[in-house]
Amino acid sequence: MQCTESGVASPSRSGVCEEYCRLLDEFGNAAKEVLHLHAEQLNAILQDDTEYGRFDLPIQMANERKHEAKYNFIRHVQEHGCSEINALDFT
Repeated sequence: MQCTESGVASPSRSGVCEEYCRLLDEFGNAAKEVLHLHAEQLNAILQDDTEYGRFDLPIQMANERKHEAKYNFIRHVQEHGCSEINALDFT
């Protein structure tokens, strides 16, 4: 399966699941958000910013969104059965 940057299935591929792409994109974006916030917190620590704890709550909230996106993606794959098609396209 080929998913575009926008999370939409590539029109050149048959048997692609647009919902798979959308959910995978949501999960990827949520994971990037967590990484970004951790990087910001690390940068604050390295700059001796004593207020680095201000990132704790946003990191927790971003992690919750990432977990929700992850399990929405997994649930879709299990219910829809599109993982067999996608596994072949990623090899």
